[in-house]
Amino acid sequence: MALTSTTHWRLPDRYVSTMKLAMGEIIQGFDGSAGWMSAMGQVQDQPKAGEEIRKEYQRSMFRLFGAPGEFQVQALPEPRTLDGVACRVALVKDDIIRDWLLFFAPDGTLRGMEFQGQNTAGVEGMRSTLVVDYEP
Repeated sequence: MALTSTTHWRLPDRYVSTMKLAMGEIIQGFDGSAGWMSAMGQVQDQPKAGEEIRKEYQRSMFRLFGAPGEFQVQALPEPRTLDGVACRVALVKDDIIRDWLLFFAPDGTLRGMEFQGQNTAGVEGMRSTLVVDYEP
């Protein structure tokens, strides 16, 4: 199945994501005050969109590198394996983010990250792991 996706994000809180599928187009957006989704000819309010965009920005590389003084970063003593690669791990936190882990490959490149949040079904407390492609 072919899928193309485009995201436009004006930091920190203006966001539009477009996914094009064989069966149609799905567009989600947040204009700083209201969230919405358009799919299969219907438009729906998304009341939690702003909260989700804020959470995503809080734990984004844009914020980490754009405002590094806002975070506490601690190297963890034990390495962890992420997708078969032994990684050094850093815990990143601030007043809002408590459990953001960054994984670094042996050559120092960012290998991935892990955090606790909400899954696609809206269940809180789920661990999410994002892996960056890595070729040693």
